Amino acid sequence: MERVAIFQIHSAKWISVSPVVVTAFLVCIFSCLFDADIAQGETSVFAGVHNVTSRASATNSPNGETAKVSWFRDFRAGWRESVRRNVPMVIYISSDNCSYCEAMQRDTWCDSSIRQRLGRDFVAIHLTPEQNEATLRRIKVDTYPTTLIGAPEGKVVGHRRGYQPVVALHQLLSESFRGGPTK
Repeated sequence: MERVAIFQIHSAKWISVSPVVVTAFLVCIFSCLFDADIAQGETSVFAGVHNVTSRASATNSPNGETAKVSWFRDFRAGWRESVRRNVPMVIYISSDNCSYCEAMQRDTWCDSSIRQRLGRDFVAIHLTPEQNEATLRRIKVDTYPTTLIGAPEGKVVGHRRGYQPVVALHQLLSESFRGGPTK
């Protein structure tokens, strides 16, 4: 049975999170990410930002535009944006050869309600071991995909392992955004 750590988050709520995940997230934030990113040539605040567009037919916004999310591919740049905007981070960790990751990207992240919510209330960060080896070397991810919610001050406020359908991701975002319990 996996040991569980209990952490206090917003509004004096408590959550149970695997100590491996918490440790990995905090190490990722407070370790030498800056040196690793600079060594890889990512010196711009917005280095590695890209837009995710829907490969599936998602519902458009009421004004006829498709909602787009700017995904940071560099943890440091995404964290800076989170601090600047004072909004939480959604950190999605996937692998290139993962069918569940592909399904989540196709079905969940391309959903217009998810995209609108991410763009409005969160900073989206997408990390893969193939593109973020130095960063993810410090995080021990045992399941792909993994989704973390991090507060701008560096606290983990939500965590889910595995594929998350739209309804489950909305629940995670809502609970994390208001500081409620997460699984």
